[in-house]
Formats: sequence, C-alpha cells, structure tokens
Amino acid sequence: MMFDKRCVDKIKAGEKCVTRRLIKSNRRPAVPGRIHKMKIDRTPKIHGYILINSCTKSKLKDITEKEAKREGFGSVQEYLEYFRYVNNIKGPLNKEYEVWRVRFTYLGKLKFIT
Repeated sequence: MMFDKRCVDKIKAGEKCVTRRLIKSNRRPAVPGRIHKMKIDRTPKIHGYILINSCTKSKLKDITEKEAKREGFGSVQEYLEYFRYVNNIKGPLNKEYEVWRVRFTYLGKLKFIT
C-alpha cells in the first residue's frame, strides 16, 4: 500500500493506524486479513509491512477528532487539509466524498516475507 514519507514515519512511530482513500471504483484498496507491503514509491524499496484489520466505506464528513488522531493528525481540520493536498483537490472540500477507511496494524520489517 502506498503512503507518503510523512505517513510512513507516523506509522512506524505508532501514531497512525488508519488511512482513508477516495472511492474511485467499488474495488477495495485492501483486504482484511492480508499483509501489505508499505511503500513510498514504485521502486522495490519496502518500508515495512501492515496487516489489514478492516476496510469499510464511510463518508469523509464522518471523521471525528478520535479518527483524525488514528490518521496521525492533531485535529479533523489538520487531517482534512492533508487529505485535500494528497488527493489534489482544488477548491472547497466536499465532505460528502465516499472513502475507504482502512484500519491496519504495523508489523515492522518482517524478514521472512519476500
């Protein structure tokens, strides 16, 4: 699963255990119970592994302060600004956006997985 460096650092520090992805198709970006590689770009470098705990649909407007903290941010406003930036959304943010809410557990650098 792709993350930017800021989020990878938050995951490794134990500050992030949830990510939201815009729904572009009805296909889930992650399957519960599976282990995903954590990457920053399309190079072979892997920054660790995450176990997917759940992947459900929700509305962006439903994010709470508690959820913003699970995302690794200090407030809903801070998270929404980041969401807008990483999704290249120009103009006002439509909080009715449907998103995939993916909850995961950081597993570290599992040496036995190739």
